[in-house]
Amino acid sequence: MIRILDKAKCSGCTACVNVCPKGCISMKPDEEGFLYPHVEQSECVECGKCERHCPQHIPIRQELKAVKKSLENPVYRMARWIIKRMKAY
Repeated sequence: MIRILDKAKCSGCTACVNVCPKGCISMKPDEEGFLYPHVEQSECVECGKCERHCPQHIPIRQELKAVKKSLENPVYRMARWIIKRMKAY
């Protein structure tokens, strides 16, 4: 998920959702019920259309890279491997 640190920056306009050529962005509610973009990272091709059309100029690709880096932790890698193996059955 895109980690929007300053939620006041995202207006929830869905511009990113509407321009994504892969359809990998959807809006999900946070703990307060406000909708924010969620990117299915495995489908994202990092084309940048979401950033170019964002009226708030949120660096979406940069946010995704930060999330991806945090998921390179060995524990997360092992969990992803286990989940993939479980789906194979």
